Amino acid sequence: MKVGETITFRVLRQTAAGAASTGQLEADFTFSYSVNGSTVTFDPSTVTEGATVGPSGNQWREYFITGVLSSTQGIHHLVVLPDNTDLIGNSVPIFADLGAYDIDDVAALAVAATVTLTSTGGPLGDLSIRVPKNDYAVITFSVRDQAGNLVNLTGDNNPSFDVENQASNLSPAYNQTTGITLGNGTVTLVIPETASFYSQLTAGLNETELYWSLKADLNSVAAQTRTIARGRLTILRREDV
Repeated sequence: MKVGETITFRVLRQTAAGAASTGQLEADFTFSYSVNGSTVTFDPSTVTEGATVGPSGNQWREYFITGVLSSTQGIHHLVVLPDNTDLIGNSVPIFADLGAYDIDDVAALAVAATVTLTSTGGPLGDLSIRVPKNDYAVITFSVRDQAGNLVNLTGDNNPSFDVENQASNLSPAYNQTTGITLGNGTVTLVIPETASFYSQLTAGLNETELYWSLKADLNSVAAQTRTIARGRLTILRREDV
């Protein structure tokens, strides 16, 4: 859990007589929310009624509440209260010190492979990329012209990272248009672990070779698409890395 995140939590509601309190809506709940001791607003987007749980004479009704946490870092304290004499189970769904990152973000950074290519793209030569299968890979490289000068790519747009096999009939075809940053002589490419071309490394193979290219519209002119860099892309089986 982290600041600014959309969360869904479960509370239980019971009447003073010990029966499940059914049919309650958003207006039937009150939320007391503070961050670092200062009151902030918690405005749920949905309140969904669930099932009745518990034995006869002590039954509760489930409610699933969805809303957005404050973007302020620090101690978040959220209390759910009824609008009448009902009782609320799990009335404090959040009491935690929250930051900008959660455990999933930290884990993603820990396993992400960052590949910095020592050679350069453009007229000076092709680039070879080697990535373990199903890796989340962050790849950076420089692009230079024939004179060895960095090529300013900041005016280019609509970048496209394409992967093909030797016969140019890769199935499924792979075309990625997000996760690409063009800078002044630099490119950063983020390959997601779900990239479909990883499926080309089939059982029994330790590695397989494909071909990649990166294109963009020169100075944002669609009729002047240019190839920024290209080369071989080798997928490795993780245990062989």
